[in-house]
Amino acid sequence: MTVNWILDIPGHTGEPAEVVMDLCERCQPEGLVALGLGGPETPRADFAPYFARARALGLGSVPHAGEVAGPESVRAAVDVLKADRIVPTLADHPLPSLIGAGISVSINSDDPPMFGTTLTRELQIAAQLLGSEQVPQLLRNAVNASYATDELKVSYLTDLAAFEATALTKR
Repeated sequence: MTVNWILDIPGHTGEPAEVVMDLCERCQPEGLVALGLGGPETPRADFAPYFARARALGLGSVPHAGEVAGPESVRAAVDVLKADRIVPTLADHPLPSLIGAGISVSINSDDPPMFGTTLTRELQIAAQLLGSEQVPQLLRNAVNASYATDELKVSYLTDLAAFEATALTKR
């Protein structure tokens, strides 16, 4: 297992955000891959300077949005904070259409206690929507979209290919 870090601004500009940015800029912990934004959904545009600083460090942008404040929060996260990934609700998620259009989709789980799910459950739902034969591609997409090093990505993709080959011989 590999663990990387996404440091999260706790939804407040000023000192709380500066403490997080200090960790990102000055300390640069090993495995730091992205900057997040949680807490109350205050206007996302207020956080643009922090996310610009994070992008200058080569960090990904993964702010929470739309969980409470709605679509305007999601739009601001994408347009202003340059969010790398968005997560719509399951009921509205056009997963089969996205896959059919050739869009690279990965399945993830964020804050399982808050959302009442796990990565395993999310993959089971995807398998119900798409068919279980599509799950390995979703896993490949997740590896490729991750902030893992290229070496680690190759390792995971090699392991997945070996698992698929073994599963096919058992059928």
